[in-house]
Amino acid sequence: ELTPIDAVVAVHDYLVLNAAYDMQAYQSGETTPSHTATGTLLNGKAVCSGYASAFQLLMATAGIPCKYVYNDTHAWNLVQLDKEWYHIDVTWDDPVPDTPGETSYSFFMMTDDEIKSYDSHQVWTIQDAENILCTSTKYRLYPYRNFICATAQEALLYIRLQAN
Repeated sequence: ELTPIDAVVAVHDYLVLNAAYDMQAYQSGETTPSHTATGTLLNGKAVCSGYASAFQLLMATAGIPCKYVYNDTHAWNLVQLDKEWYHIDVTWDDPVPDTPGETSYSFFMMTDDEIKSYDSHQVWTIQDAENILCTSTKYRLYPYRNFICATAQEALLYIRLQAN
């Protein structure tokens, strides 16, 4: 049986490995299926709002609390494990151009302070929520940041090592 962190890794990796960033949709500025969970999951192309919507939908299916987070230029998620909230940005963990079989964990389970160090993440609004703070580092994979794992099993190994 999957633990909650196993489910978060599995969904993160599924989206990174099965969707490619849709640069054409981004550059056109037009709303396309790549902006939605449905388009992301069915067409395998996404922009940030599509990745974040798909991640939120799959977390809801797994019974894991998740919020959609956005600002004027970007969207990502908050996910709750062990009564603590974390930032997770699947878009920025998906290599561009798309690199089949590779995923990054640079924006996986971050604190507020960590994510604020990036220009596109300094301010945000949380959909349907007020003032959630992300301060725990339990699952942040700090020693492995910027390391690209080829498999979900590698990522789970690093999470288990970090969590102990």
